[in-house]
Amino acid sequence: MMDQITAGAPSLAELQRDPETAWSLSADLKPVPLDEARHRSGHTVLVKRQSRVALFLSAVQEDGHRYIYKIYWVPGGLRWRTPLMVSRANREFTALAMAYKAGLRVVKPVRWRDVRHSGVLVCSTLSVRYVPGFSIAHLLKNTATPDERRRNLGDAAGVLLRQLHQGGLYWASSYPRNFLVPEDGGELMALDTPYAEWHGRDLSGSLYAAQDLEQLLWNGFGEWGFTTKEHEAILGGYCKAEPELLGATRVLAARQRGWQRKWKRARTRAASVLHRPSHMAGGGGGFDSG
Repeated sequence: MMDQITAGAPSLAELQRDPETAWSLSADLKPVPLDEARHRSGHTVLVKRQSRVALFLSAVQEDGHRYIYKIYWVPGGLRWRTPLMVSRANREFTALAMAYKAGLRVVKPVRWRDVRHSGVLVCSTLSVRYVPGFSIAHLLKNTATPDERRRNLGDAAGVLLRQLHQGGLYWASSYPRNFLVPEDGGELMALDTPYAEWHGRDLSGSLYAAQDLEQLLWNGFGEWGFTTKEHEAILGGYCKAEPELLGATRVLAARQRGWQRKWKRARTRAASVLHRPSHMAGGGGGFDSG
């Protein structure tokens, strides 16, 4: 398995078959930046490893696509509370599948799976189709990016966020690093959605919209993001279809970072117990675009 992950070209199914072993081996591997891993089309590469998350970029599969494969690990000390909880992979898959079917600009979900022993969740996995490109944060970090290009990115990000809200998706991770600029010149996409929730109704003007706008505007983790001078471009894009709402949206997006984050964490914990994935319940499943 070690040779496969570091130098071979396993199929997505081979990684899915034994996520516990893949997680253990990932601790001894050095993550490769995604911008570099994308050029290793013949190999499956670890691109991210944190205390509870490992992320792989698969080799090119028989269908000609590559896939992002996530492992969400549950630490031993927290597993006691998992028998009645819905896994992170299940929640994320559900939100993505509903948003994708609704025609929203999100990456295509492929499959999720729970690994449970006697009902206790050990880890869950999620596969999504990989779309080559760069994050907005990557382009904003580049000092050679022209000011007009930065404003255009802000406008496009605002447009995408409003579309997601109108379609019924609460993103909850709308940081610049999670907006994908496809290399084929296509429209922006939502790249990473670990805490997303599907509501199926227009969320514009709600607390959910306020949370997402705050994250995009202020980029709370101190990473590369938009400057305050570029905020008007974001808000203008968000209100492009209804310019008369610009003033109210400025108020909605006011900087209220502390309480909004506490609210987000509380909602995430509650969703683990209360979320009901209906037809996506069980130990795993795949995406049906029909």
